[in-house]
Amino acid sequence: MLDWKSLYYLHKRHRASSEQYVEWAIREMESGIDDENVVALACLDFIQPLNHFEVLEAFTYLLDAEVYEIPTEEEAAYAYVRYLFQQRTGQWKEDFDLLKRMIIIARDECLLLENELYPIEERVEEAVYGDNVEEWTEGEITTYLYEQLATLHAKLFLSPSLQVLMGEVVERVENNPTFTIVGTPFRLIISGAWHLRQGSEVMAGSGEYRFGEVKRALQNEIISHVDYDETTSLLTLQMGAYTLHIFQKLASHRGWEIHTLNLKK
Repeated sequence: MLDWKSLYYLHKRHRASSEQYVEWAIREMESGIDDENVVALACLDFIQPLNHFEVLEAFTYLLDAEVYEIPTEEEAAYAYVRYLFQQRTGQWKEDFDLLKRMIIIARDECLLLENELYPIEERVEEAVYGDNVEEWTEGEITTYLYEQLATLHAKLFLSPSLQVLMGEVVERVENNPTFTIVGTPFRLIISGAWHLRQGSEVMAGSGEYRFGEVKRALQNEIISHVDYDETTSLLTLQMGAYTLHIFQKLASHRGWEIHTLNLKK
């Protein structure tokens, strides 16, 4: 979902849809924001189909009321690039299109990020269209692109503590008294609600604690992707075929802690 800065990026370029404005306002209300301008924008959802001029008018009132701090152009652009990173599907053609969109944004906004994105694009272009390079299978292209984008996403948008998780192996899983995932050099302690998915199916969660299955599923898996959405306080970890979602326990608590060992990697 779009956060405030990424929505503002689209707004300034006249690219935001009525649905994106209203969905953002609804999510803000659900998170506890009760400003009258946000509520007015969210309530337009009751009038279908949405009238884009009415939506823009409501959003303009919100801007004029200075409910939210206006981001700089660079902040807004980086926020939207982060949103695009979160739209990755694991299908190389779709993710390659996302990569090209990021490069265009970086180039238009003069972001240094372009220097890190362009070599990835160039390498995939060589593999797909080049004449004198080694042949890659579709699976190899997918793996390369996924790993490169996941690594860059972590470098750009994750805190140092979350970066520690990337590429590490789950050595063991504990349940005493909290759900804890242990590896080297980290210990992830989960006290909030969580659920573990295999594909689209929920395999287990904090409500129904099939710990034995969870332990067997995650043991020796590599953490290939980490994402933390500050807007929803949702931490997501991808481990092999499994996706772990960790939700906040209280409004003032993220639902997880990371402890790192002082080891040289």
